[in-house]
Amino acid sequence: MFKEYLQDLQRIPLFDALAEDVLMAFLEAHPVERRKYAKNACICIQGESVGTVDVVVQGKISIDHLEEEGSQLHFEQFFTGDLFGANLLFSKAPFYPMTLFAREDTVLLRISKEGILFLLKEEDFLMGYLHAISDKTILLTEKIKALSKTTLRKRLLSYLEKEADKTGTSQVMLSMSKKQLAEKLLVERTSLSRELQKLREEGILTFDKNSITLKNSNS
Repeated sequence: MFKEYLQDLQRIPLFDALAEDVLMAFLEAHPVERRKYAKNACICIQGESVGTVDVVVQGKISIDHLEEEGSQLHFEQFFTGDLFGANLLFSKAPFYPMTLFAREDTVLLRISKEGILFLLKEEDFLMGYLHAISDKTILLTEKIKALSKTTLRKRLLSYLEKEADKTGTSQVMLSMSKKQLAEKLLVERTSLSRELQKLREEGILTFDKNSITLKNSNS
């Protein structure tokens, strides 16, 4: 069993920097738990206490905010190699602020607080752990700022203008579905559809299944 967990960890950059004997000593002293989740399964709910750091060995996870009326806002995603719970484990209020779902079949390794403290004695792990926390904090802060300071219309037009600038044309070919675009803009798909319809009625843009064209673009 240890060998299987060792192989899982060695595929993750944060753990790959550690010597094999250090990882084996860690696994012997602080057994990890392997969890499997089917696509769309709930991993943890908003308000649930954080007692471990989970390593995404395989799969994709979304961080969702569930509104009281039942709508669901996709806020961020974790992929293979990412950690979650790392920035909350040592907090004075260690509770998940949002709900996490598996967006495809997912495998996690769950590491206890004591296990993380053991690993943090290793300088390479300590620096990697701090970098991971810092990078995620910056990313989430930027998303919160963007969400709080601008309307959906401004975020959408800003995104389209940037994409148009890249190609030098007013037509933006969509490399993602409208559902994925809505997730990128931190809104529900229905909200994006309503805003696109309003912008079309106002003569600001036109759109079809595969593209959006800015009618007043300077590109």
